[in-house]
Amino acid sequence: MNKKEIVKTQNLTIDYSSLTVVINSTKEEIKISLNEANLLFLLYSHPNRIYTKDEIYTQCWEDGSVANSVVTQTISLLRKKFLTHNISIIDTIKNKGYKSGDRLLAKPIKKFYFLFFSVLILVSLFLIFPIFKQVAPNSITQNLNKVSDNIYMLSTSKPIDITKLNIQPNYLYFLHLGEDKLSLSQCLFIEHKCNDVTNKIIFLETNEDNVETLINQNLTSDLEQDNNPIIQKDSDQDGNFNLHTNVQFTSNDDKDYIAFATYNFYFNLQEDKSYDLDMSINISETGYNGKYTYFSDFKAQFDKDTLISNVINEDEQSSLIQHGHIEDQTKLKMFPKTFKNDNKYNYLHFYIIDKGFSLTYSEQQDISFIVKEFY
Repeated sequence: MNKKEIVKTQNLTIDYSSLTVVINSTKEEIKISLNEANLLFLLYSHPNRIYTKDEIYTQCWEDGSVANSVVTQTISLLRKKFLTHNISIIDTIKNKGYKSGDRLLAKPIKKFYFLFFSVLILVSLFLIFPIFKQVAPNSITQNLNKVSDNIYMLSTSKPIDITKLNIQPNYLYFLHLGEDKLSLSQCLFIEHKCNDVTNKIIFLETNEDNVETLINQNLTSDLEQDNNPIIQKDSDQDGNFNLHTNVQFTSNDDKDYIAFATYNFYFNLQEDKSYDLDMSINISETGYNGKYTYFSDFKAQFDKDTLISNVINEDEQSSLIQHGHIEDQTKLKMFPKTFKNDNKYNYLHFYIIDKGFSLTYSEQQDISFIVKEFY
């Protein structure tokens, strides 16, 4: 796709070379990723044209291995970034697609006295009742341990008898057994790197099944070598990078239950060498007609040169966007936990597998899965 260096609109100036959008009225700068820049330039270079999701995916994503659901996730993340500046960045045209927005949103009108007394009450509560202030818990201490030539387990996992597992050569296995979930990730490992991966999470709702038998039942030998692997980079020109994966969820108690989740992590390098991290989880599951997406914003402190070997992130904001409705409440397993999230803080741990793949562990969900770096 041919791109101009700069597109200027009534409210925005989009600079492709620096991956920056400037708010014209305030001169504030917003950093965007390469894929976000591709998407904005496509829409704003033709402001009156409506693009379908497939057209956007084809023209903006060079990585054909990424599902086209990344388009809606990227649009949602862009909307969040510009919503704080009261700008509608992208419009959805029902049953057709998307087009550029570039509209100022109306600011809510608040009475001065109402605002004043609201602030006064909040300050008073903060000073008088400090015990109610939520304090961030400490992260767990955890390591990724190699327990055999092919098998890795997180140190916080409950015991698994690996001698009973039907493992194969050229495969790496990453296991974590929690209180109510079993995480199983496989990687076809050729020439010291992952070529293909699969992630499965099993809800353990009864204790009748032997965990080693469950693992053997869910092992696969269908992973294929990628003969045209994407060249991995350390980061884009501004030090930003993204991680992506797909995860399948099943249940040992309900054989009819299945869920699929797409995890995306967008790391944006800041001037103080920290990262802003936008995380989205796009979920579809039995009992829910449609999909829903969970968003979280993090501040991450780590050195990218050593590649996120053990990162702790403090969850600052989260939201849930629904695209559908509940069909059977009794079949839902992920939605209730995602929707009612009482814990403000989440901690993520990353362990390097090779240049392009890492194992991620979420303390909040108590699951692990392999993620792939992409741009």
